[in-house]
Order: sequence, then C-alpha cells, then structure tokens
Amino acid sequence: SDASSALLVMKSLKHLVEKDGVTVVSVIHQPRKFIYDLFDSLILLGVGGRMVYHGPTENAESYFGRLNYTLPQGESVADWLIDISSGRLDTDNHVAETKMGESLSNRYHSKEQQRQFKEDIVLPALQTVVSEDENECDRESCERAGDDDSGQTSPSKESSEGSNPGGIRRVEMMNRAESESTGFDSKDTESEHSDFPDPPVSRRSTTRLRAASRVVTDGNCVGKKGVTTGKVVQALEEAKERRAWLCEEWSRYFDRLRPDERSIYEPPQEYDLPFHVEEPPFWTQFRYQLRRASVVAWRNRFSKTIDCSIIVVAVIAITALDGVTEVSLDQNPDIPYEVMLRPLEEDLSTIFQQLFSYSLTHQIQYPLKVGIILSVLLGLTATKIVTSKRLEFFREAGSGYNLNAYFCAISILSTIEHSIQVVISAFFASWIRNPVASNVSYYIHFLLLAWITVGWALLIPMVFPSDTVTLVAGFFFAFCGLMFSGAFAPIQYHQIYEGGFKEVFAGWISPTRFFYEALAVGEYRCLPEQSGYTIEPSSINRLTNSSMTIVLGYAGHDYSAVRWSCSGW
Repeated sequence: SDASSALLVMKSLKHLVEKDGVTVVSVIHQPRKFIYDLFDSLILLGVGGRMVYHGPTENAESYFGRLNYTLPQGESVADWLIDISSGRLDTDNHVAETKMGESLSNRYHSKEQQRQFKEDIVLPALQTVVSEDENECDRESCERAGDDDSGQTSPSKESSEGSNPGGIRRVEMMNRAESESTGFDSKDTESEHSDFPDPPVSRRSTTRLRAASRVVTDGNCVGKKGVTTGKVVQALEEAKERRAWLCEEWSRYFDRLRPDERSIYEPPQEYDLPFHVEEPPFWTQFRYQLRRASVVAWRNRFSKTIDCSIIVVAVIAITALDGVTEVSLDQNPDIPYEVMLRPLEEDLSTIFQQLFSYSLTHQIQYPLKVGIILSVLLGLTATKIVTSKRLEFFREAGSGYNLNAYFCAISILSTIEHSIQVVISAFFASWIRNPVASNVSYYIHFLLLAWITVGWALLIPMVFPSDTVTLVAGFFFAFCGLMFSGAFAPIQYHQIYEGGFKEVFAGWISPTRFFYEALAVGEYRCLPEQSGYTIEPSSINRLTNSSMTIVLGYAGHDYSAVRWSCSGW
C-alpha cells in the first residue's frame, strides 16, 4: 500500500541520517504516526507560508498544549497539527478568542481602524445571526397568535414591533458582547444609537449572543435548508484571525528564547563558494562506482540468479536436442572411372568432395542454434543494467562525476556477471555435446560471444529510448546475428574473404560473426587427413586450397587452419 511504501522510504532516509550523517529535508502529506515519529525536527507553516512552529517533533504537542490545544484521544498528531495551522481548530476553552482580541488590539491601535474592522467583518456576520433570531421570534409569535382563541395580539409581538425597530438594539447588544470577547472599544458604536433605550435581554437572546461570540465550524454552518452564507463568512474570518494569532504567538515565543536556544534557528555565516571544486581522481571514483554497483548487484542476486538459470537452461536444451557431435556419414563416393584414371586440375574439387563426402557433416548447425539464442538472451539481460540506471547515469553527469569511471565500472561488472553465466553454459554444452576439439576452445568462444554481446547491449540503451530498448535489442541480435554472420546470404564466407566493405561490415555489425565459424573450424581441424579437412605437415603433394575447409569458405585468411590440431581455432 501507499502508507507502507511511505514508511519504508522514510525508514531508509532515517538510516541515511543515522549511519551516514546525511541531512534529509522532506515534505510529506498526511503521514501516519509511525512516519511522523521518525522525524527529528518539524517546520509547521500556516496559510501564506508563515511560521506556526519550528522545533523538535516531540515538543510540538506540549507547545500547542500551552496555547490550550488538546490532542483528542486516538487522533493523529500530524492531522491535529494541520487542523491547528489552518485555523479551523479552536482551543478547548475558547482562549483563542481572547488572545485574538489582544492581537487585534495591538494591530488596530486607533478607534477608526477598530471601527473599520467591525464594519467590514464583525457586523455583517452578526447581522446574519440577528436576522435569523428575528425570523425565529416572528415565527414563534405567529404560532402564539394562532393558538390564542380570543384573537388578541400577543404582548410579546407588540413589544417586539414597538420597541425594537429594525433589530438595531440587538445589534448593539451583540456588538457589546463581541467587544468583550475581542477587546474592541464599542463606545463609538453605542453613541450612534443613544436615542434608543436598552431593552431587557431575555435568556433566549443571551444564549444567542453567547452562541454568536463562539466559533463557527463546519457543523453549524449547514442547516436543514443548506449552507448559511453568513456563518461561512464568519467561520472563514475567524480562522484567518486565529492563524494570525498563532503566528504572533510563535514570534513572541521565539523572542523569549535564550541566545543558546535561539542559535539552532540562526542561519550559518555567509561564505564564498569555492571557485573550483577539486574532484577526486579517476581511480578513486572508479573504485567507488565499482563498489556501489557491486552492492546493488548483490541486493538483486535473486533476480540475477533467475536470469542465469534461464540462459543455462536454454543452452542445455539446445545442446541436448542437437545431440553429440557427428564427424562422419555413411556415404560412398560417386566418381566416374575416367575421371579417377586421368583427372584434370579443374576436376580436383569435385573429386575431393566425393572422396570425402562421408565427412561432410554440417558442424555449423549447432553454433548457429546456440549462438543466436545465447546472443539474444544475453543482450536482453545486459540492456536492463543500463536501462534501469539511465536516470542515475544522467544524474551522475549533471553532478560533475567522471562518466568514464561510472561507465567503466558498470561495463566491468556487467562483463563479469555475464561471463559467469556463459562459463556455466559452456560447461554443460561441452559436457553434453562432447566435441572432438578441445573443451577450452568452447569456453573461449562462449566468453568472446558474451563480451561482444554485452558491448552492444550497453550501447543500445544510450542511443534509443528506454521504451523501445527491448524491441531494438532483440531485433538487432537476431537479425544481424543471422543475416550478416556469413552463414547465409546476402553475405557469405566466400564474399567476406574477398575483402572490402562486406568483410568490415560483417565483422563489426554481427555479434555472432566469428562464433559460428570458430566452433565449426575447430571441429573440422581435429579430423584426420583422410576426412579431407586437414593436411598433415608431412604432406608434400597436396595443395592447401584443396582442403575441404577452404572449399567450404572457412578460414579464408588463415591457411594454417587446415593443419591438423585439436586445440580449436
């Protein structure tokens, strides 16, 4: 869940603080209690970014407790603090109103400023309450009149109509009550209506006046007929004044701090930034990047084990299906007697093919199968290393780190990782395949294929977007590994060894170009001279280019490949 993920992230940041001494500044919304307790210091801001509290997290509750705020049982501390800073939450005994009155008296010094505040804010809200009270009284009077069988006018109605025109006296009374709660001087207001005698105040009116001086909340802003606009305005204004009072309380609290207590809030002394930051040398950064990449690889060891298992199982399956190496076929030569009796030079290639047709085994089929599958799997696995670290790579570049050290560390670690995978694969391949050539050559060619593939796999994510890396890498290793390897048209071994552009292009663009040919030539080279693929060093009457290895187009630039040897090629 989101809360669990947030807790895990904050625990990791807390670990950085405790173990590495890193300062972490975090903005978090609606944290649960366990997350809130992880913070050491709290900065609580009100509307407009004004400071409401700044200090140790564990002292926030006691600080607001001195302002007569009480944390309800079961309430989250973070949510409680947000309600306080927004001004929506009142104190338990309404001390906020008295405090606000003191703050307003300090802010509005002159009579004119106080009168302007009352005309703009207090009177509109109070008149709304008065109008509601009058309407309610009128309804009650009407009900009493309707219940009177004699039809006489109710005395209460007459008194209300005759002695209280327009509800002005009630406004005066409410103004006085408001002045007592806010600290405003109401003499000016009273003088304006001195012609009207003060009517007696009923218990009902007194209750209404007290309710008018209380805080208006969301609960009493909504009645049976919907939202009461006047109360909403009053609630917003009271919340605004309460926020101002909270900010002033914090300012007074801060001013009363001792110099040693205030030192933690003071900004550090100004200093000039260094003109040139001396970066660590290349080898220092390289060791750091290699160590960091090793730690990340160790943490992902489970997923890397799965990747290695998939590659090894794929090689084992291909090798088992292809079977043990076959070096001969049950096939007799088909050569006319006249050709055998007096052969011509142009007939030598045909004669050799027929004489050695029993050994025309296609040793390149197994390298094609295992090479293309291994190349695709290794390539897709290696691209994940750079794709997952793409953002990290650009961040390192923007931070001034040596990119060569970063990329070298990633390349070396990736090469080691995939080398281990292909060595394990080569072990099972040579064990099942039982090649006639040396097993060491198998390990060497598998390693070379892995290194070439990893090199391309690390380059592709640098060129293409991360969303298309998998598709591009799969297409590249499959298409180029087959079409430009020399084993198929349009580029074959005969054309490659003619030299020129095709030779350079095939050797550069195809990851499996040398893997196919090397494994096949290694097998042919270990066959005896009677097979037609090799020539003994003691042979003096046989041309090198008459070998079946050269006839098939293999090893075009290395005629020593036809010399018998089981050490591979």
